[in-house]
Amino acid sequence: MKLFFTFHPNESIPRLHHFFKHYRNLGVTNFYAVYHTYGEKDRYVLDYVMQNAMVVKIWDGEFNEHLKIKYINEARLKFCEYDEWSFTVDCDEFVDIQMKDLEDILNSDSNYCKFTLVDRFSEPLFKTPTIEEPIEETYPLYSHFTAKVLWGAVTKVFLSRREVIVGLGYHDVISQWEQVVYLKKYPLNGWINHFKW
Repeated sequence: MKLFFTFHPNESIPRLHHFFKHYRNLGVTNFYAVYHTYGEKDRYVLDYVMQNAMVVKIWDGEFNEHLKIKYINEARLKFCEYDEWSFTVDCDEFVDIQMKDLEDILNSDSNYCKFTLVDRFSEPLFKTPTIEEPIEETYPLYSHFTAKVLWGAVTKVFLSRREVIVGLGYHDVISQWEQVVYLKKYPLNGWINHFKW
């Protein structure tokens, strides 16, 4: 399986360690990354990611959500085979799914699946994750902060076939009339742990 994500120079190496481990346990064998430099020259995080993923785009300048999804969708079209499923997540988003459910999705005639984000907070707040401590223990508190305080979208298209065009922030697919395939959502509701604060 393949996974596509973006990252920046201020990412946490321990959180990235848990990210790669989590998705490898779900069967991901190939990671493809878009790197947004924010103008930074430090290569520490970039070098770490390059040990675990193919960096397919290095992007400088001001952050733009439209460019982010453009580069991710282009990478999916380039590196996936026709009709192939792949993950599309941010590196602080960990899909909570059983292997049986994942296999059912992959073997279905659907072409995308959407789960709900649940924000995870560390205790104490803003505690730095470590490689040694399981990430679930670093972030034991659950919240709907994104929805109730930030008024942000809380669903994520975390899994889709190559031909499905994912929209801004991976929160949804673009409208049916802009797609090249008929959309068929897999009827499973689940959670994506957003290990952020």
